[in-house]
Amino acid sequence: MKPFSKLPPAACCMYVVAILLFSPAATVAAQPADGMPEALKNIKQAGSMCMRTDALPAKSASGTIVAERQPDMSCAIGAAELLPQLGHTETTLVDTRLPAEYSAYRIAETLNMSVSELRTKPFLHSKNVVLIGNGKAERELYAACATLKAEGFKQVRVLRGGMPVWLSARHAVLGKPADVMEYTHLDSSELWGESQFDANLVLLVRGQAAMQQQLSAQAIPEANAAEIKRALEQRRRQGGKSPLAAVVVASAVSLTADAIQKLREAALPTPLLFYSGSVDVYLRQVAQQKAIWLAQANGPKQLGCGL
Repeated sequence: MKPFSKLPPAACCMYVVAILLFSPAATVAAQPADGMPEALKNIKQAGSMCMRTDALPAKSASGTIVAERQPDMSCAIGAAELLPQLGHTETTLVDTRLPAEYSAYRIAETLNMSVSELRTKPFLHSKNVVLIGNGKAERELYAACATLKAEGFKQVRVLRGGMPVWLSARHAVLGKPADVMEYTHLDSSELWGESQFDANLVLLVRGQAAMQQQLSAQAIPEANAAEIKRALEQRRRQGGKSPLAAVVVASAVSLTADAIQKLREAALPTPLLFYSGSVDVYLRQVAQQKAIWLAQANGPKQLGCGL
């Protein structure tokens, strides 16, 4: 083989290209998405079109953009209060859950659409609109309620606790829902999200000091009905006039379905969500969430839908 310096110019170029293509650096650069760091995998790529779940800028009836409002807990309506309103022409039920969840089971005569889609329906401004979710992350619905009112909707309410509360009350639905217990269990990321909503009462069973440093939570000796009632009474004495969004119980020990049902009954009419998992799992989730925030802060920005 000729020395590199004595090769013709064209052969030299081909030789350099071959080195670049098959070098370790090129192989790493061509790695599929699976090789991405965990913290970056779930960051949504920028796209050129709006999807159904993308948030649109909120606009008033005059067309001006409305700033996102703080959650309005006065929007809350219980299942018992909603029941007599079913079938009335002035009431419109909007199920904001994903289409797959809606197809599985739903309240009769509900519309399945996102809040973003609802904003594009001015003919619903005169209706009494009730937003229905899956019982989790309801901060978004209470904030959406406030924003919709600012946009010109006459009356907007949020079914407190969403479909799990409706099922627990044994009200009629179309379809075949799974066990309600499945809808009220939180994973570590959902627990973190619920802890960020100050309208939730987060109760942490003692013995999890590391988790309590990360959560804005009230410690209780054990997860039982008496402790739930005591914590709710203490919250009322502290002057909380607006309704709670949910009671969130976090325990390292799993409870039986009967035990969770007793906790749910003790919390009524406030919905109850339950987390059971190790401190390590939760702390890993918090660390990953912080990594995602850092990546989003330092990485390329995605323009909002509609811009």
